[in-house]
Amino acid sequence: MIAVRLRFRGPLHVGLHSLDSAGVVVHSDTLFGAIGSVLPRLGISTYEFVEAMRNARISSLFPFDSEHYYLPKPVNANSLVLGTFADTPEGYALSKRFRKAPLLTKEAFEMVVGGRIEAERLGELLPEGLPARIVDIPKVALDRLASNSNIFYMTQVHFREDAGLYFLYEGSEEIFRRYILPAVKFLGDEGLGGKRSWGLGLFDFEIDRNFSFSGLPEKSERYVTLSLVLPKSREEVLQWEPVRRSGWVHTTGGTPRRKPTMLFAAEGSIVRENAGRILDLDEIGEFSKEIGHRVHVYGRAFPVPMGG
Repeated sequence: MIAVRLRFRGPLHVGLHSLDSAGVVVHSDTLFGAIGSVLPRLGISTYEFVEAMRNARISSLFPFDSEHYYLPKPVNANSLVLGTFADTPEGYALSKRFRKAPLLTKEAFEMVVGGRIEAERLGELLPEGLPARIVDIPKVALDRLASNSNIFYMTQVHFREDAGLYFLYEGSEEIFRRYILPAVKFLGDEGLGGKRSWGLGLFDFEIDRNFSFSGLPEKSERYVTLSLVLPKSREEVLQWEPVRRSGWVHTTGGTPRRKPTMLFAAEGSIVRENAGRILDLDEIGEFSKEIGHRVHVYGRAFPVPMGG
C-alpha cells in the first residue's frame, strides 16, 4: 500500500456545491476525475487508465501532519464507543469527545476498526483538532454592464506548514508508475480543486511506501471503506451514510455538462470487500455523444477489514 502526500503551496478550494462551501476531505471521485482529465495531455489513454483501475484502488484524500495520518470514523463508531463506556462518568465524557471528533488518527482508527477499544489509550489518541482551517475570503463581483459591485465569499482550506492531504493507492507498481505518478506530478503544477487559475490547489508531493495498518485481520465479512462507494446492489452496503454527488464535466473545446446526481456511500461506511463500481455515464445518458468522449465515475470501495 502506498500513501501519496500532497503538501499544498497555498490555499485549496474543493467546493461541495458552490464557492462558499468547501471541505477538508477531497472525495475519491474528484481525485479520479482529476487524474483522468490530465492524462490525455500527457499522451496517456484515459480509457486504458479506467480499465487499469478496475484492478487497483485509490482512497479519498484525508489530512496528515508531521505526527499523524487522519482517517474517517466508521459509521458505527459513535454508538460502539458509547455502548462500551457510557456506564461511568469518565467513559461518557470520552464518548462525547469521540462523537465530536470529525476524523480519527490512524492509531485510533486501527483500535476502533480492530475491535479492541481501550478507554485510556483511545482518549490519548483522539485528535484535538485538524491541521487545517477553513477560511471565508471576501470577493467582489462587478456587473459587466452597470459596474455594480456584489460581495461574495469563497471558502478556502489553509493547511499548517507541516500538513497537507494524502491518498492511498493499492494495486500494481506498473499501474502506479504508468498512470498515477505522472498525473500527480502534472497536477502539482496544474492544481487540484477549484479556482486553479487563481493559483489555488498547487502542491508538492512525496511518497510513503511504508504505509500499512496494524492489528487488523487480513480478511473479514465487513470492511470500512476509505473511498466513496457507488453500490452495484443493496447487499454490498451493510451500514452506511449516504452522500449525494454531482458536479460538472469539463472537456477541451466542448460545452460543460452537469453530471447526474448520484447517491454514494460515504467514507467510513461498512461494506462488502468488492463493493462499488466504475460507472460509465453512457449507461444512464448519452454523455459521449454530447461532449465527444466517455465519462466515468469512480465508486469502488477502498476496503479495510474489520475485526471484533
